[in-house]
Formats: sequence, C-alpha cells, structure tokens
Amino acid sequence: MSTFRLELADAAAAATAAPELTRGRAFVAGRAEGAMLEVVSLELARADGVVRTVRARVVFETELPDGPRVGLELVDPAEVSAALERLVDPRGADPDDAGAQPVAETIDPADGADGADGADGADAEADEAGDADDAGAAEAATSIDPKVVRLRKLDVTSRARLAREGHLEDRVLLERLFGKAVWEDLLRNPALTPPEAARIASKGTLPRIVLEGLAESPLARQAIVRRALLMNPRLGAEGATKLLRGVPKHELRAMAVGNAYPPAVRTIVKRLLGE
Repeated sequence: MSTFRLELADAAAAATAAPELTRGRAFVAGRAEGAMLEVVSLELARADGVVRTVRARVVFETELPDGPRVGLELVDPAEVSAALERLVDPRGADPDDAGAQPVAETIDPADGADGADGADGADAEADEAGDADDAGAAEAATSIDPKVVRLRKLDVTSRARLAREGHLEDRVLLERLFGKAVWEDLLRNPALTPPEAARIASKGTLPRIVLEGLAESPLARQAIVRRALLMNPRLGAEGATKLLRGVPKHELRAMAVGNAYPPAVRTIVKRLLGE
C-alpha cells in the first residue's frame, strides 16, 4: 500500500487543517505512481513526533510550480476524527499509546458491489452522507478562504458557466462545495482531466443518464475513467459492454478473476472472452 505524508508543524497547524480533513479531503506532495483510485495510507504527522495514520483514496494528480501534488479522499470519517482528536491536543498522544497508529487496512474500492441493488443503495447513501459532510465543512471554510466565499455567492448560471470553463482550482473547489449540483457541468469542461472525470464517474449518486453519457465520451477511452465507470454499479449492461469491447484480451482476462468489478461486469467480460 502506498503511503503519503501531511506534515503539520504543531497542534495549532493541525487545528487549521482540521476543517479540510474533516471534509474528507487532503492535498499532499507526491505522485500517484499507479495508485490512482486505490486505497493508500496517509500519515498525519506533527513535528514533535505525534503521527496518526488514516486511509485515503487517490482521486487526482497535478503538477504545481513547486512539485507534484495528489488529491486524496479520506475513507473513514470516524478514523479521521479520532486522529484529529490526538493531533489537535497539544499534549499529543497518551503516554501509554504514544506512537500507536491505527492499522490502515487495504479495502477493495468495489467491496459491497456483489448484489447490485443493495450495493447501489449503500453507495448512494454513503455519497449522500459525504455530500452532507462536504456541505457542512464548506460552510466552515467560508470564514477562511475568500475564494470559497466568492464561489458560494455565485448564482446558478454563473456557477454552471465556471464549472464548464474554469481552471483546475476552480473545478476542484466547485466540486467540493456543490458536489452533484455541478458534476454534469464539470463533465462538459474541455479541460477536465481524466482523474477528475474518474472521481465523478465513481460516484454512486451520479445520475444514470450522465453516467451513460460519460461512458460514450472521449474521456472513457482513458483507462482510469473506464475503470471508474465499470466499478460503478449504476452503469447499465449496454454501456459496460461498449466499454469492454475496447479492452485488450489480456486485460479482460485479468478483470475476469477476483472481485474488483461488479458481478454484472465480470459476467460480460467472461462472455466477451468466450466469443
């Protein structure tokens, strides 16, 4: 499992970072190195040696003047809250558990996909909960970032236009602030990167018509986007079949084993291999 690290100078720095982390997001130095959409470890480290490890999923990668950065989506809100409780406390960890770190277990991004109806509902509930958490954290962020304040004041028309035409920073902030309200417009932005598209494609609450449209778009030719689409149990059999017909045979054989993809997708894969 890949590991990333977020350096925090002290308890005050941890408190400053808390709203973003509570929202389930982290932006850290490093490269994805093949871990896009995979579960990784994120070390939250204070300069005085207090370290807490949480699980996260790599959702995008970008290059900045001072080096590469990756965007992480934190997996477990309860895990993050427990970590922050220690990091924000100036005393750090208790003497008897100093240095103890939560075990970062690897989980399959598609766990729960077996039994499509149940998984679909669970994914939708989880995403709805995540949207609610995002909204609350974004509200708290308005007192910190003037750009966030400005974006939140945009009317629906201006917000949609910015989503379709904005640069990376605008797109990331819009998606964090408004979630599914801007997904369709973001997907119409010609500058949208494959990792951004893959993040949206993985959402269980993405409207089926938007999901099917993305599966028909040029972005779906990108492996990272195709994979996210195929892992989404809301994608219909017709859309999945079209995507899979463009996959090389050796990749299809790898997809047919294990449980990384929903059962319906694996069934289509096996049928294509038998043709």
